[in-house]
Amino acid sequence: MIEPRFINKDIDPTANFEVILKQAIDLVQRLTGHVWTDYNIHDPGITILEQVCFALTDLHYKAALSTEDILTNSRGLINRNQHAFFEKEKILTCNPVTVNDFRKIILDRIKEVNNIMFNPVLSVHSNQYIKGLYRIVVRADESVTKNFSKDKDAEEKFKEKIRKLAIRKRSICEDVMGDIVILKCQQIAVHANISIKYIAVPEEILLKIYNKIENLLNPKIRFYSKEELLDKGYTIEEIYDGPLLNNGFILENQLKPIATEIDPIDVTNAITNLDGVNYIQNLTIENDTDIDNLEVRFQTSDTNQNNESLPFKLKKDHFAYLDKATFLKHVKLYSDDYRIPINEELFLDLYDHREPLRTQIRKEGINKTQDSFIKAGTYKDVGTYYSIQNYFPAVYGIGPNGLSESETKERKAVAKQLKTYLLFFEQILANYSAQLANLGNLYSTNLSENNQKSYFTQDLYNVPHIKEIIKEYNQHGDNRDSFVNDRKWDDFQNDADNAYIKALLDAIETPEIYTERKNKILDHLLARFNRKLSIYPVLQYFNSYIGGSNLERDSFVLKWKANILNNILNIDQGKIKGFDYSYHENLVSGFEYKISLYLNVNHLQYPDLKTFKSKEESMLRRRLTESFNNTEKKYTITTAQPQKITQQQEEIDIIEFNDEDFVVVTNAIENLEAVENTQEDTINPSFIFNSQTISLLEFGILTENYKIIPKGSKYIIIYKSPQKEIMSSQEKWQAIGIYSTKDNAIKALDEVIASLRKISVASEGFHLVEHVLLRPKLEQHNFGFTYYESEDTILFKNEEWTSFEERENRLKKIKEAVNNLGKKTPGKDFNFGVRSFDNKSFSPVSTEEFSKEESVLHDSLRKMITKIKRIEETKTHKYPRMELNVKLLGNKIIEENFYSLKATIVLPSWPARFQDKEFKMFTEDLIKAIAPSYLHLSFKWLGISRMQKFEDLYFDWLEAIKTESDPKARLESCEVLTNWLLETDIKKQK
Repeated sequence: MIEPRFINKDIDPTANFEVILKQAIDLVQRLTGHVWTDYNIHDPGITILEQVCFALTDLHYKAALSTEDILTNSRGLINRNQHAFFEKEKILTCNPVTVNDFRKIILDRIKEVNNIMFNPVLSVHSNQYIKGLYRIVVRADESVTKNFSKDKDAEEKFKEKIRKLAIRKRSICEDVMGDIVILKCQQIAVHANISIKYIAVPEEILLKIYNKIENLLNPKIRFYSKEELLDKGYTIEEIYDGPLLNNGFILENQLKPIATEIDPIDVTNAITNLDGVNYIQNLTIENDTDIDNLEVRFQTSDTNQNNESLPFKLKKDHFAYLDKATFLKHVKLYSDDYRIPINEELFLDLYDHREPLRTQIRKEGINKTQDSFIKAGTYKDVGTYYSIQNYFPAVYGIGPNGLSESETKERKAVAKQLKTYLLFFEQILANYSAQLANLGNLYSTNLSENNQKSYFTQDLYNVPHIKEIIKEYNQHGDNRDSFVNDRKWDDFQNDADNAYIKALLDAIETPEIYTERKNKILDHLLARFNRKLSIYPVLQYFNSYIGGSNLERDSFVLKWKANILNNILNIDQGKIKGFDYSYHENLVSGFEYKISLYLNVNHLQYPDLKTFKSKEESMLRRRLTESFNNTEKKYTITTAQPQKITQQQEEIDIIEFNDEDFVVVTNAIENLEAVENTQEDTINPSFIFNSQTISLLEFGILTENYKIIPKGSKYIIIYKSPQKEIMSSQEKWQAIGIYSTKDNAIKALDEVIASLRKISVASEGFHLVEHVLLRPKLEQHNFGFTYYESEDTILFKNEEWTSFEERENRLKKIKEAVNNLGKKTPGKDFNFGVRSFDNKSFSPVSTEEFSKEESVLHDSLRKMITKIKRIEETKTHKYPRMELNVKLLGNKIIEENFYSLKATIVLPSWPARFQDKEFKMFTEDLIKAIAPSYLHLSFKWLGISRMQKFEDLYFDWLEAIKTESDPKARLESCEVLTNWLLETDIKKQK
């Protein structure tokens, strides 16, 4: 039986024409019932109401469309850039953070690597060692490894390739050790008798056994496609968690460590789990060189067999390799106690056609260039508005056919009057459609002059005969010649600045409304990425260096927010990324980039105070004192002590603008007669601030601190700082320029303020020093130890300085010797210094002394033994404790913890915005909030002269730590900068 079908009338009432019309008529009746009682369908008012209600259903249909359809353009595409849409491959991934992230990057980018480890450099003797250092161990492809034994240059190039990739991707205050360990191939042999079930092709099960053992020895890394992981039940967020790879996705559980030993039990279990295997007898693992002895070993006693069950340890810095020929020779298959013969040619042929297990199983095309468009919806042309006047009965005379020429003027005037009346409704309907069509522009971060709208409108040129009622057109049209008239009508429609369009724009939105609404929209877009920005630094920037109306201020904030959104990918992906010190250019790190954008520091792309040839050029580090090092503008900077010495005994920077472009006039208003003979207006501008503190850059940009006074026929600009404490003994107005006319003086004052602002803006920024990059190389002999009995008492310490690893071995030997008194401990003996009982000197003692009985040891040594046992028992960071040390130039000794997850931010104290105490506090708090939680930050605010000295050291250091630089120069530069940072009183640095 066929089920009956019905039309579903259960639709949204707001989309039902009859419902809307009934509600409209009811409303009209309530409002006008006392004067208008005829509501029949032939009534003109009802006809108009019907057409408007019908148009509303059309708008409802457009507004109810899916967002994808509304945003889709005529080409069937959605523009990502208009809506801050990002591909999941870009927005969900990030720069490597975890150890496994770094492993994935190397495995993905360097196909010769089969496995890699980033092993943290640790010290078991103290927690104050250099944290954040990693030793890279690489298991390369067998063929590559064998080639390295013959070609050392190829091995070094391979290491450098890995090192540079790791440095380019490293996190802030983390680094890799200089040398990379490439594991050598250690060929092993597996000897086993394996009982299997009867099968037609025993070579197949033998290949499965070989694959199992090979995968156990060297687990292969597989790359998955997105579709494969979705089928496994992974979510999109889980799939794209971590760095973006070029060749697919690597699962965390597949990143196995590189084996240092092989347990025969694991091998046995792996084989017995295979279908067709019954049991295994006499499984043994040996070096390939020991193969000849295997047969004899199988004949040995049970004791030997038990020893064979112990894990087989690989040589240091080697990986296990199982050769096929050796495997075929020593792994035998049995069925019913009878050995099964193996066809070696068939086995090798099956091996060549087996499923690949190497890291070269890659899914191509994962990391593709971001497409600017999305193919998502269907184009619906929601912006087009079709005039309701086309639907009116012809008798109204407002449709396409209009009225007959024979109609009276009064009849034509009435039709025009109705047409004009309807235009008010139609403009609202058309604007609604335009708003939907411009939804992309509404959420766009493009703030170009042509796109500064949040309310959108459109013309009504498609209304029948509208040109007859547009005032602007008819005032300039020529109705005598139809051809000329049509041409002028076309020109009028093509003119986007005609009076009709301007009137629409002025009526719908003011600049103030636009900036207010657009700011809210950008706040919404930022909230999508969990961003709530403080506009305090931007307001400070605007008020200090730009100034203007509230509208100009809001527009400036708007551009800043748009810039943050346009760079959100760079901000998120590299937010804790360190800079690449191996690169030939000194580019800022991702961490610094984010801080600069949030603080609105000018040396990046925004504000664009200079034209950069490329984005990379805008990321270059620069000297903050560059304005004062300019050969064209020679500013003399000196330091002086204020008359009233503060608690910190600050040194004050004095700026003297002394060059050919600045003419000294006088220092005191009382001595203005000295300017009478000065040639005025010869240089434009000609002004001077002589011996002023850096407060000039803060107060010199404010017009209220200046006066222009007449002196005879001339005009003089004078300046006085509003500070209470100044360098001179008494507050005085300083004359900075003399001019022949008042207009010249006003112009010069504007140039004075602009010049001072330019100096401050150009000086804004900061420098980041990652302490881990200041360390000596671990193989250098700069490492030692000190055992503190109390805060001021050293019990024993190193006698000579060694490498990091040697120091660890020595401390290990001391502990073992203490725990095994009277016995000889393994390892080379060495001397260390032990404090005598008089606490005046250290006596050298050899670890050989510990092999003697405790009763014959010196009292100082017995005391030392007691303390070492105590520290092992208490496991406390307080005293007694072991301190790890590093020796610098001049035998200066520092704690090794200085290099551990620490950084120093060096900022200028002279730019106008940076002189504000609240802004300084905000800056430090912001940087701490942006920095990863494990990082310990120090801040140093420097004056001009001290910053110049620091930058000389800093930029020399940046060059010295590049990978191809001279090791000796690197060490010297690191130690000089370290000494500078370790100065306890920054004000006294020279």
